[in-house]
Amino acid sequence: MAVLLSSCSLNTPEPRITFHHQTQPGESQNMIFTYQHKGKPLYMRKMPAFATSNFESYKPFPADNGKGYGAVFYLNDQYKKRLFFETSQHQGQYLVSIVNGTVGEAQMIDQPIKDGKLIIWDGITEKDLILIDSKIPRKDDTDEEAAKRAKEAKKAAKKIAQFEFE
Repeated sequence: MAVLLSSCSLNTPEPRITFHHQTQPGESQNMIFTYQHKGKPLYMRKMPAFATSNFESYKPFPADNGKGYGAVFYLNDQYKKRLFFETSQHQGQYLVSIVNGTVGEAQMIDQPIKDGKLIIWDGITEKDLILIDSKIPRKDDTDEEAAKRAKEAKKAAKKIAQFEFE
């Protein structure tokens, strides 16, 4: 068992960024989770509409409210089209983000999104940024900068995982 545990600590943790659509309360309880928004329940699909592998790059920024960081996530071409379709179909409903297990603030879909950008306004930690950097390049990085940042982030992520595991 000690061998198994030590080998686990050598793996680089993967970032997990997901966005979930609002749905109706009548769907199977196995398929939804409840999110409290302004004192009222919103029923969200467990299956994400968009996830980490759908993003081609991202750009973090300090949150205006002082709660960590926010980030703009840029979808790849295939998912840009899906975002436009999904936001056209779900106007007036909410979208909720989850970053590494932390549920973000619900955002209402008020119009179709054509530019392929999904924004999280706050709640992303420095640890989250390290994990994200290990997998998703930053928007303005050159290929060389992105490779260097990813390599450094993977080392840092391993240290974080090892520290949290001990």
